[in-house]
Amino acid sequence: MKDNKKNDKQKLSLNDAINESQNKSLIPEPVVVGNLRKENTSPIGIIIFFAILLFVAFFLPKITAYFNKEENNNHVNVSSSSVSSSLDNEDISNDEDITYYDINDSSSFTVNDLTINNINLTNQNNEYQINFVITNNSPKTISSDDNYFLELYSFEKSFIERILIGKIKLESKKTLNETLNISSNAYNNAKLMIMDSKSNKEYPKVNLDYGDQIRASMTCTKNDNKLTYTFIDDKLITIVENYTLDNSKANFNNELEKYQSIYQTYSKIEGIETTFNNSGTSFEYTSSIDLAKVKFSSLKDSRFYKKNTSASIVKYELEASLYTCTQ
Repeated sequence: MKDNKKNDKQKLSLNDAINESQNKSLIPEPVVVGNLRKENTSPIGIIIFFAILLFVAFFLPKITAYFNKEENNNHVNVSSSSVSSSLDNEDISNDEDITYYDINDSSSFTVNDLTINNINLTNQNNEYQINFVITNNSPKTISSDDNYFLELYSFEKSFIERILIGKIKLESKKTLNETLNISSNAYNNAKLMIMDSKSNKEYPKVNLDYGDQIRASMTCTKNDNKLTYTFIDDKLITIVENYTLDNSKANFNNELEKYQSIYQTYSKIEGIETTFNNSGTSFEYTSSIDLAKVKFSSLKDSRFYKKNTSASIVKYELEASLYTCTQ
């Protein structure tokens, strides 16, 4: 009996010790509220994620620069278009600002201190001409380095043709009487005119067709006269003239006398081969000029040019002398 009481006291003391220990514990008992399924994670996704970040970080400046460039290009295109439009408008404006002068005796205008007046058109035996007077109003002698041209227009300001005047040398207060040949079309329709000087650098460019040859030729014709200009690398080397005229032409006697004199002069010059035949009903004249051998000062003809002259100069000035030039 006594031993049982002792055991109960020991048991009680043990339970009391456990309870006291639990009351003093700072960690609560875990309570299970549910179970989470454990996922199997892979490192590949993390690798891809960081790879994308690196890619964006590396290429972002380049992508930004590309789009900035595209934007700038768009601005340039718009600007170029605007400039082109502006230039076109300027050209139109310049055309509108051109002063045209009447072709008549009372018309008078001044270009580069040169006054042009007494302008009239004439027709003599179907030889059509424009006549005018040039006066130097400056206190100094005028000696132009560039050629002067007349441009003839209809009353509606439609271009008809361009006529070469040439270089002008004129002392102060002196006058020069000019007579230039024009076409029948200009004689019948030209009502307005412009006079201006042009540098040969302003002439339109001519591209000769050499094919597989080193030489190329350009032929310029007017009525019965034919001139053939031969070039190497756009440099004039030879000129050949052919002229045949029959006695039915009104100017036959004058031309016959003129070309007989030319033949006698050129036949004595080294570097020129020339022939002249007069049948009585017609005459035929030919000359071949080797510009490498001929002294240019001996060629007294505005249709002849120095060695190495460009085809652009020959064509522009010959066509302004009523020739038609073809390759």
